[in-house]
Amino acid sequence: MRCGTEQRLPKRLVIIEWYAPLYFHLLELNQIKAKNSLLALLKRVPHDLTVLKELRPLLIELSDYSLCAELYEAAFAHYSATFPGGHGINPETGQEVPGGGYSLMEILVLADLYNTMGDHDKAIRVIRSGCRWLQGRGSQKLWDSCEDDREYDETDWRLGSGRGRELAPGKYPLEVNARHRLAVARIKMGDIEEGMVCNHIVQASP
Repeated sequence: MRCGTEQRLPKRLVIIEWYAPLYFHLLELNQIKAKNSLLALLKRVPHDLTVLKELRPLLIELSDYSLCAELYEAAFAHYSATFPGGHGINPETGQEVPGGGYSLMEILVLADLYNTMGDHDKAIRVIRSGCRWLQGRGSQKLWDSCEDDREYDETDWRLGSGRGRELAPGKYPLEVNARHRLAVARIKMGDIEEGMVCNHIVQASP
């Protein structure tokens, strides 16, 4: 029965099928051993999102935020390099999906991890560059030179304000949960004015 399954399923699913019973058994006994089991599995299927989703709550429970962020950051780099256009074919379904599977949810998870650790500048980078990539604008690196979030401004409020004379606001859309992460990061790092701009937009959202 197992051999027949291996012939029909993709290699990554076969590996997960073999490891899953061991993982759940170890989880009942010892979280550390369960973590190590999943990390061993991740070496067999690097950047696999199914494994990362199982590993994330365990690492958070163990307060290993740094390792969790490292794994999600590595996956971000992998998927953004593999699917530079911001979309890719899911190998399991054959359908085109945002980020080839690394979606806005994963971007938000990584931003939350950085905000939790106090790495607010990294949270801002991930939200801005990640959402840009998912919008198919990954090549627009000029926005990285902006210290503020004018890329996602909804109006021309900066024009004539003394801020943002070098580059006009991009007015690109930003999902409300992503903008909320920007607001949190900006306010916690002391950039109150920029954070309140984000917060006002979030509060005005339906």
